[in-house]
Amino acid sequence: MIKNKLLIFFLIPISAAYSHAYTIKYFNKKYLIYFILVIFVFSTIKYHERFNQNKKFMELVSVDFNLAEDAAKLDKRLKGLKWITPNYHDKPLKEINLLIDAKNVLSEKKGEKIIITDYQFFSSMLNNKFASPNKWYDDRSIPNKKNKYYNMHKNFFLNKIKKNEIKYLFFIGKNKSKMYFFEEFFNENECIVSNQFNELLLEFDISTCKF
Repeated sequence: MIKNKLLIFFLIPISAAYSHAYTIKYFNKKYLIYFILVIFVFSTIKYHERFNQNKKFMELVSVDFNLAEDAAKLDKRLKGLKWITPNYHDKPLKEINLLIDAKNVLSEKKGEKIIITDYQFFSSMLNNKFASPNKWYDDRSIPNKKNKYYNMHKNFFLNKIKKNEIKYLFFIGKNKSKMYFFEEFFNENECIVSNQFNELLLEFDISTCKF
C-alpha cells in the first residue's frame, strides 16, 4: 500500500511535466490552434443545422416540417410551437383534433384517474395530480411473470390505485397494444369496463373493482 502511494506521488509530477512539454511543443503553434478552432466551428454549425434545425434524428428524419401545424390549436400554452410527430407525419391536424377530443373527454370525466401516454404534457394540461407509476408498460420496462419482481411490481401498482382511489385508467397513443402488463392484469379482473373513444384514447373504468 505504501509503495503504491509512493509510486503515485512520483508519477503525478512526471505526468504533469510531460503534459506541459506536450502542450508547449504542439499547441504553441498558432496554425494548429487555428486548425482546431476551424474544426470546432465547422462541427458546431454542421450539427446545429442537422439536429436542431432540420431535426435529423430518430423518427423525424423523413418528416416534412412544412406540414407542421400551430401547436396552440391543441392548447394555448403551446403557442409559438409547431406540431408534427412520426405517428401522423402527413396528417398532423388529424392528430391534434384527436388529442383535443381526448382532452375534452378527460376534462368531463369525474373521479381520480391515471393517464398513461407518451404525450407527457397531458396531465399538466388537465391539472391531473396522479402520475402513472411507470412511463412505459412494455416487456422491457415491466418484469414478466417469470421475473421474481413481477408480483412486487404488481402489488406496488395496485397499492397506488387503492391509496389514491383511482377510478379510471386512460391510455393515449398508438402503442397501447404493447402494454402486456395490463392485458394480464385485466384478464384477471372481469369488473373492468373498456371504452374506445377514438383511435388514440382508450379508457378502462375500474370504479367497481375491489382489488
